[in-house]
Amino acid sequence: MAGKLDKPIIIAGGGIGGLAAALALSLKGYGSIVLEQASEFGEIGAGIQLGPNVFRMFERLGLTEAINGVAWFPDQLIMRDAVTA
Repeated sequence: MAGKLDKPIIIAGGGIGGLAAALALSLKGYGSIVLEQASEFGEIGAGIQLGPNVFRMFERLGLTEAINGVAWFPDQLIMRDAVTA
Protein backbone atom coordinates (compact mmCIF):
# COMPACT_ATOMS: atom_id res chain seq x y z
CA MET A 1 0.00 0.00 0.00
CA ALA A 2 1.95 2.94 -1.26
CA GLY A 3 0.44 5.98 0.43
CA LYS A 4 -2.92 6.41 2.08
CA LEU A 5 -6.05 5.04 0.44
CA ASP A 6 -8.98 7.36 -0.17
CA LYS A 7 -11.51 4.56 0.33
CA PRO A 8 -11.88 2.06 3.18
CA ILE A 9 -10.72 -1.52 2.90
CA ILE A 10 -13.56 -4.06 2.89
CA ILE A 11 -13.12 -6.98 5.31
CA ALA A 12 -15.40 -10.00 4.90
CA GLY A 13 -16.22 -11.51 8.28
CA GLY A 14 -16.40 -10.14 11.80
CA GLY A 15 -14.73 -13.06 13.53
CA ILE A 16 -11.38 -13.00 15.27
CA GLY A 17 -9.42 -12.65 12.03
CA GLY A 18 -11.61 -9.95 10.48
CA LEU A 19 -11.74 -7.80 13.60
CA ALA A 20 -8.00 -8.21 14.19
CA ALA A 21 -7.36 -7.13 10.59
CA ALA A 22 -9.60 -4.07 11.03
CA LEU A 23 -7.79 -3.10 14.24
CA ALA A 24 -4.34 -3.62 12.71
CA LEU A 25 -5.29 -1.50 9.70
CA SER A 26 -6.65 1.26 11.91
CA LEU A 27 -3.42 1.33 13.93
CA LYS A 28 -1.62 2.02 10.64
CA GLY A 29 -4.09 4.78 9.71
CA TYR A 30 -6.26 2.86 7.25
CA GLY A 31 -10.05 2.82 7.40
CA SER A 32 -12.01 -0.36 6.95
CA ILE A 33 -15.55 -1.65 6.77
CA VAL A 34 -16.21 -5.05 8.34
CA LEU A 35 -19.03 -7.01 6.70
CA GLU A 36 -20.61 -9.76 8.81
CA GLN A 37 -23.55 -11.92 7.77
CA ALA A 38 -24.74 -12.59 11.34
CA SER A 39 -27.30 -10.11 12.66
CA GLU A 40 -25.50 -9.87 16.01
CA PHE A 41 -22.31 -11.01 17.70
CA GLY A 42 -22.53 -13.72 20.32
CA GLU A 43 -21.02 -16.92 21.58
CA ILE A 44 -21.41 -19.80 19.17
CA GLY A 45 -19.15 -22.37 20.79
CA ALA A 46 -17.89 -23.58 24.11
CA GLY A 47 -14.69 -21.60 23.89
CA ILE A 48 -11.49 -21.18 21.98
CA GLN A 49 -7.94 -22.08 22.82
CA LEU A 50 -5.13 -19.84 21.66
CA GLY A 51 -1.48 -20.79 21.72
CA PRO A 52 1.24 -18.78 23.42
CA ASN A 53 2.36 -17.14 20.17
CA VAL A 54 -0.93 -15.24 19.83
CA PHE A 55 -0.01 -13.14 22.86
CA ARG A 56 2.73 -11.47 20.81
CA MET A 57 0.02 -10.26 18.45
CA PHE A 58 -2.19 -9.14 21.34
CA GLU A 59 0.74 -7.01 22.49
CA ARG A 60 1.22 -5.47 19.04
CA LEU A 61 -2.50 -4.67 18.81
CA GLY A 62 -2.61 -3.23 22.32
CA LEU A 63 -5.02 -5.91 23.55
CA THR A 64 -2.99 -7.70 26.23
CA GLU A 65 -4.56 -5.99 29.25
CA ALA A 66 -8.11 -6.46 27.94
CA ILE A 67 -7.48 -10.12 27.06
CA ASN A 68 -5.90 -10.85 30.43
CA GLY A 69 -9.01 -9.44 32.08
CA VAL A 70 -11.34 -11.99 30.49
CA ALA A 71 -9.12 -14.98 29.70
CA TRP A 72 -8.80 -18.10 31.80
CA PHE A 73 -5.32 -19.59 32.06
CA PRO A 74 -5.08 -23.30 33.03
CA ASP A 75 -2.54 -24.36 35.65
CA GLN A 76 -1.40 -27.15 33.37
CA LEU A 77 -2.17 -28.61 29.98
CA ILE A 78 -1.96 -32.25 28.97
CA MET A 79 -2.26 -33.16 25.29
CA ARG A 80 -2.80 -36.73 24.14
CA ASP A 81 -3.34 -38.44 20.84
CA ALA A 82 -4.46 -41.92 19.78
CA VAL A 83 -1.01 -43.33 20.58
CA THR A 84 -0.65 -41.74 24.03
CA ALA A 85 -1.45 -44.10 26.88
